Amino acid sequence: MQKLPYFLRNPFLAAFARSHKRLLTLVNHYMGQLEAGKSNAELIPLLDQIQSAYQEYTGMYDALISTMGLRKGETSRLADTFKELKKKLRHWKLLVVLEYDEKTPEYISIFPGGISAFSEGTIDEQIRQVNALAGRLASYPNLSTVHGEVVAYAATLSQVRDTQQKQSGSADDTSEVLNAKRTGLCNILYAHLGWFIWKNPANPELIEKFFPYHLMRTHKKDENGNETGDEDGETLAIPPASVKASGMTFTDDTTFSFYNSGHVALGIYTATDANATVPAGVHILQPDEELEITAAGLGNAGNTLLLVNNPDANTAGELEINVME
Repeated sequence: MQKLPYFLRNPFLAAFARSHKRLLTLVNHYMGQLEAGKSNAELIPLLDQIQSAYQEYTGMYDALISTMGLRKGETSRLADTFKELKKKLRHWKLLVVLEYDEKTPEYISIFPGGISAFSEGTIDEQIRQVNALAGRLASYPNLSTVHGEVVAYAATLSQVRDTQQKQSGSADDTSEVLNAKRTGLCNILYAHLGWFIWKNPANPELIEKFFPYHLMRTHKKDENGNETGDEDGETLAIPPASVKASGMTFTDDTTFSFYNSGHVALGIYTATDANATVPAGVHILQPDEELEITAAGLGNAGNTLLLVNNPDANTAGELEINVME
């Protein structure tokens, strides 16, 4: 497929490919500007069209948040249920040993790989191991109590796993529909941007009032793996359990727009020393959250370094930084 000229590429699709929340921020701003300018009759059809698409989009977004919450809850329930497995295995082993010594053929038939074998493999493989144990115990009437306990636990595992998988599938389906709604909404925004350009070709400041540049900025990666934008923006990649300094210069009056585009919470602050201790009142920005704040609000007056702390020991963080004014 031939590459499109840059002016034919939909900037909204690129800017909001990874964040529904950022797109909602832009659309809320855009609709507010249209609402404020309704005295211009030409803006009313634009407002009506974007409001309709926005309502559909937010409905699906709320549904995704709900299903993601349910999936997270069921995944946590499954993990909690599995935490009981080691304790139960030790208990079942003791009951079996009361009847059959570990060196007897009967014990070996019941636990052919020992109890450590139950912690190997995927979740589904471990569940199958428990079900297989229940099947083997059925051949020993004198172990009916153990058999009953294993059958009950296996049934609980299977039920919780089934519920968790259904919630995962539901979340995936909702996400797919939401992405389609996002594309539709971005196409409407692109059409509206074209309308504003047609009406105001010599007044980019007016167009920027409706479509703020800092909300639509995209970034490219440099040779070090960090993403960079224009001279007034960048994206930092912060390794696990580390602090990284931004290369941006600023004054106390500089207003920053931060967006956490990663998967871990990040602490943002200013200092004069890159090795300064993370302050107790550091601003914490959760994944997919935004923050607008002046440099003076991030630390003492006169601080020259913008620092980002990633306290997570296992996962790298990512923070988009833009200067608003």
